[in-house]
Amino acid sequence: MLNKITSLLILFILIASSCKKSDDTPSIHEIHKRLYDKTWYSVDNNMQPNHYFSSDGTFIISPNTGNWQWRPNDTLLLIHTNNSLKTRIWITKLEDDRLEYWPVWEPEDIRYIFSTTKP
Repeated sequence: MLNKITSLLILFILIASSCKKSDDTPSIHEIHKRLYDKTWYSVDNNMQPNHYFSSDGTFIISPNTGNWQWRPNDTLLLIHTNNSLKTRIWITKLEDDRLEYWPVWEPEDIRYIFSTTKP
């Protein structure tokens, strides 16, 4: 009987430890910080201007400037300074040197791709 209890206890510990979140998994805040304070250059010939998102919540997408806010599901709300226009972009990939997003006003298969490396 003691062997069965010991076996069940070991099995429970193994299962519980395998469900533990890995310590090296970045938090959502750390992932979002990848966006800030760098210039993003278009790499897919979509004729998009350079993008710059400052950690203070402002953006420059020439000739537009404004403020940005994180929204649910990795969506950015862009509020343009010159006309208060509000647009949303859905971030589909965000790495240290690569940004991909879908402008929600475009067809779903449209993705804009940017890199921190100047072409």
